Amino acid sequence: MAQSGATSAVVTAVRELDGAQEGPGLLALTPMEDAWSSEMVLPGVVTERQEVSVSSGGWQYLLRCLDPVPPGWPRSRPHKAPLVVKRLVMAVGMRPPARVAQKGWLLLSCPQERERIAELVLTPGGRHFLNHALHAHRARFSPDFGAELRCLLSRSGVSSPEVLFGPEALMQVYGLRKARYIDVLTKAPVSLTGGPLRVIASDEFEHFCADRTRLLEDARHHVVSDGLAFVSFGTARAFKRHRGSWRDRNDLSMMQALERRYRWRLHLASLVGRMLP
Repeated sequence: MAQSGATSAVVTAVRELDGAQEGPGLLALTPMEDAWSSEMVLPGVVTERQEVSVSSGGWQYLLRCLDPVPPGWPRSRPHKAPLVVKRLVMAVGMRPPARVAQKGWLLLSCPQERERIAELVLTPGGRHFLNHALHAHRARFSPDFGAELRCLLSRSGVSSPEVLFGPEALMQVYGLRKARYIDVLTKAPVSLTGGPLRVIASDEFEHFCADRTRLLEDARHHVVSDGLAFVSFGTARAFKRHRGSWRDRNDLSMMQALERRYRWRLHLASLVGRMLP
């Protein structure tokens, strides 16, 4: 049985469906309190299996994203603990199973919910956000930051799939501080005048670790939260290191304190940030 706090391990086993056309997909999750009793035959072919370590704060956030969950799932977990996630493909013509299966498995069949949770638990950027973001702080900055951003995009006539939010917006997504403005990268040239939305200027691209096309198209530079794509934590950190303004240096101090869980340094940097112009 995996130990609490173990590092994430990936086991991928892709199998043929006897030449048959693939049917609907599933994402299955269980907190794996007991690896032996949690195993069960699921309704489909397993194409991927991951064991993900989830922090206490990340678990609370995940429960809110997944609600309702099986009644046997713990409402809180004091330390990092494993979560087993499986991707499955059902046979053509099979009806989606019930959301709650035997032995505490949660089965997600809705494509939008399935992909949203997969982005959160099956990608490096998603897991970093899940385990490190100050989810309660972010809620205090804005009860629904995602809805707020979608409203801003709608007013500007820009659709969310065409946008990648920048390092400034990421600071609020992680709950580190409230964004002073909302910086965006767009696939097509747009003109945004007034308001909090700002297109990242071409002279600032030199501070990124990748060119415009890679930033927009390579998922390794992204983290997805509430269905919106932001530059990843590592990409934002590299940007701030290269640009090197006083505010960037203070942000970097907060980012380092967040990862190392130095709450006193995080609080100090937050106070310093309020005094910077």
